[in-house]
Amino acid sequence: LSYTANALFALFVKKGYTETFDIMIPQNFGVMTSRTSNSTGSATGAQFATSVSVGGNSGLIPQGTFVQFSNHSKVYMTTSDLDGSGSVGIFPPLRTAVSLTPMNHRTVIMQCYKETNSIAGMAYTDGILMDLGSLTFVEKV
Repeated sequence: LSYTANALFALFVKKGYTETFDIMIPQNFGVMTSRTSNSTGSATGAQFATSVSVGGNSGLIPQGTFVQFSNHSKVYMTTSDLDGSGSVGIFPPLRTAVSLTPMNHRTVIMQCYKETNSIAGMAYTDGILMDLGSLTFVEKV
């Protein structure tokens, strides 16, 4: 919040692939309005699995929820609803196995790099940067 539009744009362009950013991944509106789970369950799944078994969860984690597992930083999305404990589909497949690993679905932080070749759509009004246009962030895994 301490950056002006120009300073923020300069920061993004200057850092490029040289520095990792942490970005909080916002859950979509449907997830936020239908989610009833406040617990963090523990997940178990094999490497390359497209679903994990979750224990210790109470309430609904809806399809389309972004999740992370405590033993790695990759962000996943649920492809099915999970109401209580049980199996839930995820995408993409697990990069590494998880075994009774806490699954975070509340505040998901993605580590990424700024891709410097796709800056587009910047708009200026009277010489002032009014719109950053589109910036592309590439997940660091």
